[in-house]
Amino acid sequence: MAKLDELSVKATTKNGTKLSAYLGHIHYKDAAGKDVIARGAVWCTDRATFDANLEAHLSAQGAGFLWSEEVHESINWFRKHGSNGLMAGLARKVDGMVPVALSASKAAHDEDPEDESYLIIEEIEDVEPLDMQMGVYPFQALIDFHQFRVVVSGIGCRMFSEA
Repeated sequence: MAKLDELSVKATTKNGTKLSAYLGHIHYKDAAGKDVIARGAVWCTDRATFDANLEAHLSAQGAGFLWSEEVHESINWFRKHGSNGLMAGLARKVDGMVPVALSASKAAHDEDPEDESYLIIEEIEDVEPLDMQMGVYPFQALIDFHQFRVVVSGIGCRMFSEA
C-alpha cells in the first residue's frame, strides 16, 4: 500500500501555482446520451479547474459534463475516504502529460434505488421459548443446534459440523 505522501505529488508552475492530483466522483452524458457515473483524477490547482479541465476533456470525446462531487486534493481524499486501489491508481496516472484519468463508467439510475435492508427479520415456526436456565452459565440467547467450524481456503469456504 502506498503512503499518503506518495499519492500527493505536487508540482509548481513558473508563476508559483501549485498543481496536484484532485480526485472526485463524476456524472456525465456519454456520446450516446446516456447518464453515466465514474471516478476521476485531474491534474489541476483547485475545484474550479477540476471541473473546467474535466469538461474540456469530456467534450473532446463527444460527452457532456453534468457535475462532480466529493472533489478533494488526493491527500485529503485519502484521509477522508481511506485507502482505495482504484483512486490511488488514478492519482498516480495524472500529471502534466496526462491531465485527466477516468475509471470505467457505469450507468446512472434515473431514480434512487431503494435502500437495501441489511437487517432481515423472519418469523421462525415451532420455536419453543428457553426455560429458566437454572445452573446454566453463560445464559443462552438461542438454542444451539450445531457447532460449525468454518475453513477458508484460497478457492472458497467450507463448513464442517463439529457434531
